[in-house]
Amino acid sequence: MADSYESFLNVFKALSDPTRLEIVLLLKDSDPCACDLLEHFSFSQPTLSYHMKILIEADLVTARKEGLWIRYFLNREHLDGVVRTLSAVTKSVRSTGRISHLERDRSRQHRIERSKL
Repeated sequence: MADSYESFLNVFKALSDPTRLEIVLLLKDSDPCACDLLEHFSFSQPTLSYHMKILIEADLVTARKEGLWIRYFLNREHLDGVVRTLSAVTKSVRSTGRISHLERDRSRQHRIERSKL
């Protein structure tokens, strides 16, 4: 179980960075090489490598060398597993009623935001 927690911790740490989150979103539609990703961002290749290393260590992304190029792919199986686990946790919390205070707070926030309009 500790390995599972560590795995989730690595996923959330990886996705907590806006640049890495944007990389994941770019990978959902294509399997770009590093040069394609660099065209999208205004940072250097070593910076991209740093971000990709974190995403690969979190098992969110895989890399494959093709000649001189490295292509990056979303690890959809792992990502689906993370989503399934979060969904199960959410269902569990809702079924025990532990989320009612969060829903109450959300409702209050919504009323406050509407009153500001």
